[in-house]
Amino acid sequence: YQHLIELKYCKKGDKQAGWEAQKQKGMQQVEEYLQLPSVAALHNLSAWLLVTDTARVEVVKLK
Repeated sequence: YQHLIELKYCKKGDKQAGWEAQKQKGMQQVEEYLQLPSVAALHNLSAWLLVTDTARVEVVKLK
C-alpha cells in the first residue's frame, strides 16, 4: 500500500474562512497530483489531506 499525503497549515488567526480556503487548496493540489502519470500508475494508492492549525487536525481521505 502507498499513501499520498498533503499537509496544509492554517494560521490560528485565519479563523474558519482561512481553514476552508486551505482545505480547498489542498484538495485541489491532491487532485492535480493524482492526474500525474507517475502517480496514477501507483497501485493501492490512498490519498489524504491533513489540515492543521496545531490545535486541531482535520483528515480528509480523497482516494
